[in-house]
Amino acid sequence: MKPPKPPTPPKPATSAALCDIREELGLNQAELASRLGVAPGTISDWETGVTNLRPRHLERIARIFGIAPQVVDLLVEGHQMLRQALRPDHPIPISRELQASISTAALSFGRTAHASILDNVIAAQAEVDRAATARTWARLQRAADRERLVLIERAPGVATWALAERLAAESVDQAPDRPDIALQLAQLALRSAELAPLSDAFRHCLLGFVHAHIGNAHRVAAELRLAEAEFVLARKLWPEGVAAPAGLLSEARLFDLEASLRRAQRQFDKALALLDRALALTTHGPAAGQLLLNRSFALMQMKDPEASLAVLQGAVVAFGEHLVGRPRFQALFNLSSTLLDLGRFSESLELLPEIRELATNLRRQYDLIRLLWLEARAQERNGRIY
Repeated sequence: MKPPKPPTPPKPATSAALCDIREELGLNQAELASRLGVAPGTISDWETGVTNLRPRHLERIARIFGIAPQVVDLLVEGHQMLRQALRPDHPIPISRELQASISTAALSFGRTAHASILDNVIAAQAEVDRAATARTWARLQRAADRERLVLIERAPGVATWALAERLAAESVDQAPDRPDIALQLAQLALRSAELAPLSDAFRHCLLGFVHAHIGNAHRVAAELRLAEAEFVLARKLWPEGVAAPAGLLSEARLFDLEASLRRAQRQFDKALALLDRALALTTHGPAAGQLLLNRSFALMQMKDPEASLAVLQGAVVAFGEHLVGRPRFQALFNLSSTLLDLGRFSESLELLPEIRELATNLRRQYDLIRLLWLEARAQERNGRIY
């Protein structure tokens, strides 16, 4: 009896990986040879395994096309796994079902690990980008208004996603006192989002995010039709329920800003529904506390002081030690006003000195106007001047 014929050895995994790279680049062997400066027959010999293609040589080739060595390692490892699956070499026979479960588990683990590592890398890069943006924003603040757009459009590296995010946040901060400045900042954010190096999927989310901030600036300026149009555009660019890549932006912000528009339109039920959606995406911390403050304010406008008070208590818990500065002013203002509505005058009046101190320290015209309004209400309700 003749011994079994040995199986034909498979071509090396590096050869198969080179073929994958070439096909992904859309090149034939002659075109790849031309790009690498070698004879066409050399590529054929590498891909068939006639000539041994060492991993370090494959990495050099891949680097020419901007492919990281780690990606090459994954390609080679994938072909080695495939070869093992096609020609298993186990000490004892293993059923196909168990082999399949091994492969499934390995792939699942690999994908999960890769996604987790990638998310951590992107999060780290995001912090680097935001730190760099702080310096860019300081530079833009020193520039004249007409120079800011020129810097974003022409200075290398200025237009980034993080700058768009920062300008949008600055727009919200300026909106109560200076809606005109808020609109300028949001429009600069839009230009940065248009020019920043981004994937298409993330750019759409970022553009939607920024258009919501443009809408917010129009809302504060009482230009409600323009605001409505911006929010419609925002949702076309960033459809509801679509997560921003790598979680770099929160959809909760869009819900929150649109809720403010609905309040301005006296559509309180819609505003509350939008805030509930935002809270479903932001369950704790200062961001959740701010959403709860906004919800309590909507309930105040709806003349439901008991519900407003309950929400305020939740906001205080969510903020925790972060209930300082303007959030504290907002919380105490809402609380004092709500207590007046409930007829609890003495409790409301006890808060006025701290509210006045906070407003004075914050030096924001909008907050000072709100303070005067609150003091006038207290005077009217209790017949005294404070």
